Amino acid sequence: MEWSKIKNILIVALILTDILLVSLLIFSDHGKNDTDSSVSVEDALVVLSKNDITVSSKIPDVDPEMPVLTLTYDSDNGSFFYTSSEAGITLTENTALDLAESFISGLALPEAEKNTLEAVNVYPSEDDSGRYVVSYGSYYEDYKLENSYILCYVSSEGVTEMLKNHAVAEISGNSKQKIMPAASALLKYMNQLKSADPDSAKEITDVSLVYMVDSPYDGNITSDTAFPTWKITASDNSITYISAYN
Repeated sequence: MEWSKIKNILIVALILTDILLVSLLIFSDHGKNDTDSSVSVEDALVVLSKNDITVSSKIPDVDPEMPVLTLTYDSDNGSFFYTSSEAGITLTENTALDLAESFISGLALPEAEKNTLEAVNVYPSEDDSGRYVVSYGSYYEDYKLENSYILCYVSSEGVTEMLKNHAVAEISGNSKQKIMPAASALLKYMNQLKSADPDSAKEITDVSLVYMVDSPYDGNITSDTAFPTWKITASDNSITYISAYN
């Protein structure tokens, strides 16, 4: 057998061995507590590095008890277009943000709901119109609702277009569950990645805890259930969601 073939077999065998060890790490303590999947950050980083996965962001060291949420979508979600009468200004990221903030403050939303909105990104529009897009995310406490947002398209004369997909979050029931640590979620991410492509390599640039619904919003859904989820972003802008509940 050619040496190159032998080397490939050995590499695959080592990857499978690492995946088996990861599984043992994650599930070895389940006899004591079904939600106890404690793996240290240091151990996780060693296993990830051996499998060509680097982490350039901070790994959150939290495992709070979190509830399931019910998201109720606004009845007037959709796309809206506006004609602004404001005098033209020099458009920059900062002025676009100022114009969007003024626009959001005038929306017919309860003040408590406006307080859950936060500008998360400002970037040039991809339609070559010279506009900026100001992206607003919705939050429950400190956790972003992945399926609730408002996009404001801002020209030098103000907001000319809004894409609104906003929802209000409420606790569903009275129970809370402890979530798995981020280190365990990263190892599950590795298992998924290597199962699909043993030779893949990734640089993880962000690890955050969010709320995520199982199905995408299609405009016809009035409410949905959101679960705590680890959001893992790589340097190639790929995003993977790992359930934070065991």
